[in-house]
Amino acid sequence: MDKILVVDFGSQYTHLIAKNIRKLNVYCEITPYTNLPDDLSLVKGVILSGSPHSVIDNKYPAVDLGLFGDIPILGICYGCQMIARQLGEIIVKSSHREFGEHLIEIQGDLLGVKDKHLNVWMSHNDTIMSETHLDVLA
Repeated sequence: MDKILVVDFGSQYTHLIAKNIRKLNVYCEITPYTNLPDDLSLVKGVILSGSPHSVIDNKYPAVDLGLFGDIPILGICYGCQMIARQLGEIIVKSSHREFGEHLIEIQGDLLGVKDKHLNVWMSHNDTIMSETHLDVLA
């Protein structure tokens, strides 16, 4: 059975992420980052969860992105920052903490959700700086 794999880095929202994927009638499994499955042949997508940790710390929880091969990866908050750091981007402490509800717009088709506005919850302290030094919120 095809599935989405949610890699848990300790986010308080990991189970909520999986629940919402399952509401879309997509099979989903949660695994801790320390115990990735050996067989990824049925995994059609990977979601890297948030975390109370920061990739700015010298020792931060991580997975080798190369393990996933050509499987699409979505990083949420910490997961996005971990991907960015492994790709050589600079992560800095934000000048202010952002916390609360935020409206996002989905363009195209994302897991069967098409061209919609969605309310999401955000909580982060860190910012990804692109090569052109434009702030990209993660």
